[in-house]
Amino acid sequence: MAVGTLTLFEEFIGYLGTKKINLDADTIMFGIVNNTTVPTADFATPVWADFSANVHTTGATNPITLSGVDYTEAAGDAPFKANSFTVAQSGSATGATTCWGIIYSDTATNKEAIGFVELGSIDLTAGQLDVKFAGVAVGSPGTMFTVSG
Repeated sequence: MAVGTLTLFEEFIGYLGTKKINLDADTIMFGIVNNTTVPTADFATPVWADFSANVHTTGATNPITLSGVDYTEAAGDAPFKANSFTVAQSGSATGATTCWGIIYSDTATNKEAIGFVELGSIDLTAGQLDVKFAGVAVGSPGTMFTVSG
C-alpha cells in the first residue's frame, strides 16, 4: 500500500447495508493515529475505539470533523466527497512517527470506521500536514471514493 492511498475496510459495505453508517447524514471524522495498531482492510468490525487510544498529538483538534461532505447518487454512481484540509505545524505536536488517518462516522452507534489512509512519517513540529482528497487544493472538495451500482 502506498502512502496516501485510501483503503476501505471490508466491513464498511456491511455497515452501509445495515444502516450503521449514513454517508448522507452522519458526521464523518478523520482521526490521526500512530502505528501502535496498524489498520488492514480485513480488520474485524472496525470502530474508532480500535484506534482512539493511539491518537497522534497534533497540537490541534484531533480527530478532525470533515467539512463539505457530499454523497449524491447520479446514474448509478455515488461519489463521497469531503473538503481537503491542513493540520498546522505545532511545537506541542509529537515528533516524527508513522501515522494513519482513520475515517469513521461519529454519528454511528459504535463510531463504525469507513477506511484508512497511510500518512507515512509525519512530524508536525517541523511542518504542516496537508490532506488532499483526489489531489484537490486545501479547502476544496475532493472525491474520497465512489459507491457504484
